[in-house]
Amino acid sequence: LFGQGLVKQDSTFFDKSSQTSKVNLRLQYTSDWVYAGRKDSLPAPYLTPSILYAHHSGFFVKGFLSYLTSEKRVDLWGVGAGYRMNKGNLFWGIGGEFRIFNDSSYAIQSSVSAMAYTYLGYDLPWLETTVDVNGFFGDTGDILVGLELGKTFFLADHKFSIYPNAYGLWGTQRYYSEYYTYKSTTQRQKQGQGGNNPPPVIAKSVMEESTKFKFLSVDLGIAFRYRLNNITFHFLPSYAIPFNASTFNTDNTISKENLKNSFYYNVGINFLL
Repeated sequence: LFGQGLVKQDSTFFDKSSQTSKVNLRLQYTSDWVYAGRKDSLPAPYLTPSILYAHHSGFFVKGFLSYLTSEKRVDLWGVGAGYRMNKGNLFWGIGGEFRIFNDSSYAIQSSVSAMAYTYLGYDLPWLETTVDVNGFFGDTGDILVGLELGKTFFLADHKFSIYPNAYGLWGTQRYYSEYYTYKSTTQRQKQGQGGNNPPPVIAKSVMEESTKFKFLSVDLGIAFRYRLNNITFHFLPSYAIPFNASTFNTDNTISKENLKNSFYYNVGINFLL
C-alpha cells in the first residue's frame, strides 16, 4: 500500500516504541498496480526506492520514485509529509502526497496528482482494526474509505512476524473515469510485450455513475516480515476481489466492466538509520 500511496501503519517505517528520530531507506518491487480491485490490461510492475525521515515527535517527510520495469522508464515520482502518533493501543495519523506521473503512464491512478489521507486504528489482543479516509485530487476529486482487519503473530523472539489481513474499500471513481476516458482511449506505443505494429484507435469510453459512493473491493493479504538488527525484509502477497462493475458508454453503446480477481505481491528491504 505504501508503494501505491496509501500509507497507514507500517511497522517497517515506524516503531511504536521509538523515541528517537530515524531515517528509513527502502527498495521494493510490486508485481502490478492494482487498486480497488482494478488494473490496466498491461501489467505495471514497479521498482520503487524511497527515503523517509521520521522525527521522534511523529512528523515525517518522504520522497520516492517508481521505475516501470516493463517499459524501462521512471513512471512516477513524488514527495509527501504527515504526522503519526500512538497512545497505548490507539494509533492515528494524517498526511498527503504530491505525485507526477509520466505522460505515457497507464497506471489506473495516473490522473491523480495529489492525495490526502487520515487513519485511526486500535490494536486489540485478538484483532487490529484500522479505518482510513483518503482524498484524491487531479482534474477531478474523489473520496474513499477503507477498513482493515488483521492480526499480527510474532515468532523467533519478535524478529519474524506474520500479519494476515482483509481490507475493504468504498468510494467514488472519478479518477477511474479519467483513466478510462483519457488513458485507455489513446494509442499506445505497444500492445502487449514486444508488439511493433501500430495499435488500433480505441473508441472513447465514458464511465457512468463515477460519482456514486459504493463498495469497490476486498483485498485479502498476508504480510511476512523478518527483522535483523536495522534491516527488515518483507513479502506481501495479496488477492484483490472487485465488486460493483461500472457501466461504460462507448459511442452510445452501453457495456459493463469485466471484473476479474487479481493476485499481486510486494517484496522489499528496509534499512533503518
